[in-house]
Amino acid sequence: MPSRVAQWLDEIVAAINAPSGQTALGGAVPAQRVYQDTLNLKDQESHAVFVSAAGWRQLGRCGGLTLQQQAVDVRVVQQANAAADNASLDVAVTTAEALRGLLTDFHGQHGGRVEQIIGPMNIDRAKLTFPGQAAIDLSLDCDILTGTADADAEPDEPSRLTVGRNAVWTAIENWPALDAVFQRTYKTSADFAELQLRDPAPWELPAIAVYWGDINPEWKWHRTQDWPLSMRLAVWLPGDRHTFAETLCETVFDAIYQAKPDNSTRSYIEQATGYPPRRVSSLTVSSIVLGRSQQVHALRADVAFALRSNKDPFGEESE
Repeated sequence: MPSRVAQWLDEIVAAINAPSGQTALGGAVPAQRVYQDTLNLKDQESHAVFVSAAGWRQLGRCGGLTLQQQAVDVRVVQQANAAADNASLDVAVTTAEALRGLLTDFHGQHGGRVEQIIGPMNIDRAKLTFPGQAAIDLSLDCDILTGTADADAEPDEPSRLTVGRNAVWTAIENWPALDAVFQRTYKTSADFAELQLRDPAPWELPAIAVYWGDINPEWKWHRTQDWPLSMRLAVWLPGDRHTFAETLCETVFDAIYQAKPDNSTRSYIEQATGYPPRRVSSLTVSSIVLGRSQQVHALRADVAFALRSNKDPFGEESE
């Protein structure tokens, strides 16, 4: 089986060679994956793109997941008589810029995504020789998520927080106004492990996550404590969707309070916990930046709310 970075390079090459990629580059600019010591530009007589790995480092680990930074070199070779007054050089630069646009935010099927692109570099026409060949380098700064998150077994007796959190998800997933809205949901333990390593990507917005919060028990009756289940809900949106963010947050509120099964007067949350939601405590909307390079400006809405719950801390009385 090829390494994860080899799979990532193959995905980049496939995207460039796809009909849409070749159309973006003006056609007839095929790509191939190479090792640096096999690249011989003297023998290259046609327009081409060469993709090779340049270096890597580990960025972080979370359970069984590891996030790597991979540097990938992409060289655009334009067969041309590269004289200082040769307009074909402009074609080479245009091809490199088109390639940069094609690979911006590119992501594959094996956990890889392009974080940022450096280049193309400018050409000093005064230093060109004739005949010559134009070669323009792009440097891709990439993230690759490797490994597998450890399986988080469901307990025989789920906690109240787990019951409440699952009920919130049921409400959100069954509210018609939220159907197909969220491009990424952080719901499982594996999802949260990835979220600890990297932010949602631009193509994953809007994204949503439901976290657990604090529990501050208070005595209610002789053997019963009031256990309010505090929860946090985060929604990430594109930075130019301010009005949509306001509407979406209100729609999420509606789902939490109103979503219920057909032919039932009790909401999903009330059926799961025994009570309707206790209250929505706060809503904050802020402008943030996403990604390791901190270049993607976005919006984040945070909602704090509580569900009602009772618990006997001494356990059930023996008969």
